[in-house]
Amino acid sequence: MVSAFKENVHINCIDHLLNNILEKCMEREATVSFQSKLCRKLVKYFKKSGLNPLLKSSLKGYSPTRWNTMFFVFQSIEQNWADIDKILRDKNELHRVLNININHVREMIRVLECFCNTSKVLEGDDYPTMHFVYRHTHSLKIACSYEQSDTEFIKSFKA
Repeated sequence: MVSAFKENVHINCIDHLLNNILEKCMEREATVSFQSKLCRKLVKYFKKSGLNPLLKSSLKGYSPTRWNTMFFVFQSIEQNWADIDKILRDKNELHRVLNININHVREMIRVLECFCNTSKVLEGDDYPTMHFVYRHTHSLKIACSYEQSDTEFIKSFKA
């Protein structure tokens, strides 16, 4: 396919590029990567141990081939945080959340939400999306720029 279309101008899928950027940024920053891995392990534990149905809403699993899943992992943990704590406390399994910083999870949700919203708009099948790229790219640049209220954790991710 590449050879057949080598004479044509290639335009990358912006959604795919955004997903790749996020993946690399999350891997690059050690603290973000650590929190991400802990959250994924927590979700896996709840699903495999049969504890997921005890929560108000289901914890969302991570899939590297599905865009925005890390946002949904963080969001589902944040939404169920009190119940997760209670269930693990009752089972004497609090060690599973000791190193998860819920404030870091919340900060990641705020940054990743803009990417998720942009992705939803740009993946439209029933309408043209090219004219949305500039506006949403600009919004992402604003979301990724430093703010005075940013913690060191989120500044390191935005860097």
